[in-house]
Amino acid sequence: MKKLYEEALQETSNAIRERNALKQQCTSAIHQWDSSLRERNEYKEALGKVRNKIFLKNLNLKLTE
Repeated sequence: MKKLYEEALQETSNAIRERNALKQQCTSAIHQWDSSLRERNEYKEALGKVRNKIFLKNLNLKLTE
C-alpha cells in the first residue's frame, strides 16, 4: 500500500512539473507573440509615415507644375 502511495505521489509530482513547464512555454510564446505584434505595428506606422511623405511630395510637385 505504501508503495502504491509513493508511486502515485511521484506521478503527481511529475505531472505538476510537466504542467509548470508547459505554463512557462505558453507564457514565453505569448510574450514573443506580443513583442512581434508590437514590432509589426511600429513598422506599419513607419511605413504609413513614409507613404504620407511620398504622397505629400508628389502632391507638392503637381501643384508647382
